[in-house]
Amino acid sequence: MPTIWTCPKCKRNYNIAWGRCIDCGTCDPQTSEHGAPRISETFDPLLEAMKRETRPVLLGAEKPDSYHFWSLLNRRLPTVTLQDFIEAFDHRKINGTDCYAYPGRSVVVLGNAARVALQLPPLLLHPMTAYGTTWRQIPSQQEWYEEPTHRDLVAMLLESLYLTWRKRCT
Repeated sequence: MPTIWTCPKCKRNYNIAWGRCIDCGTCDPQTSEHGAPRISETFDPLLEAMKRETRPVLLGAEKPDSYHFWSLLNRRLPTVTLQDFIEAFDHRKINGTDCYAYPGRSVVVLGNAARVALQLPPLLLHPMTAYGTTWRQIPSQQEWYEEPTHRDLVAMLLESLYLTWRKRCT
């Protein structure tokens, strides 16, 4: 049975394992003295939600192939595992309301079908801002990736998005 703590400042009850009130931030002195887990040392749902909502989005007519794009990123950042890549990028299949769904986020649009569905102008790799979102388009045809320069360009784009997101989350 969890130990319940009543915040002296706002008078709400919380599990003592949190170590602080999630509404006002007041710390529980007993938690600090006895070494119980603090929210910064355990799972923080607010931090996790923030990380999820700021991840760059890979958006395609079909759900993006994580392995293919991870292998491109891994050429530039060999220490990034497939699991790291999956956690860092929000992989989505397009639906009708996607143009308004990602305010303030970076979205990589995969292929012409997704770009047309979003009513974005054709502009390869270069960032454009529309609907409060930064969009970048890359082709979905496998033939395009046979050219080493094209693979390098996409790898650099993924590297930039990955490192920006990691920096924001630390």
